[in-house]
Amino acid sequence: VGGGSTGAGKGKIGSADITIEGGDIQAQFVLAKGTAQGSINSFTMNGGIIRNSNTDNTAETEYLNIKEEGGAVWLQDGKCEISGGTIENCMATEGGAIYIAGTNNPTFTMTGGTIKQCTSQGNGGAVYLEGGTVTLEGGTISDNLASGGHGGGIYIEEGSFYMPKNGIATIIENSAI
Repeated sequence: VGGGSTGAGKGKIGSADITIEGGDIQAQFVLAKGTAQGSINSFTMNGGIIRNSNTDNTAETEYLNIKEEGGAVWLQDGKCEISGGTIENCMATEGGAIYIAGTNNPTFTMTGGTIKQCTSQGNGGAVYLEGGTVTLEGGTISDNLASGGHGGGIYIEEGSFYMPKNGIATIIENSAI
């Protein structure tokens, strides 16, 4: 979902502003850097469930990932905000649930919701941030696995992490092996 695909994992991927408020979705949301001046990608989740259990990209009845990274969300140079809902049972090479790429100060902010039981074959069992800022004020990141790297819950390649002392975020039982 985002820019379209030919069904073979190829196609044009564009800038988007996506809001999820409910539903049970099996998909990967891909938001690439827009070409229009001032375009900023935005992914907002206030409710619902996103899961993407396809681990081999071969089954005709399951969803094909367009990007290898970010089992549920692949975002370039934009903002990802989660205040509710659940992302679960996703798998990717990096960032089991969410992969945020870019050099134009992308952000990941979580004030509620849950990211759980996601797996990365490399770094970031739940979230991989290539550069930018992670802010955790609430929500839960639990039971995620980085099976071949670092950051069972969150991996920050370059950037900053902020968790206010009055926040209610929980990061628990994530593993990196």
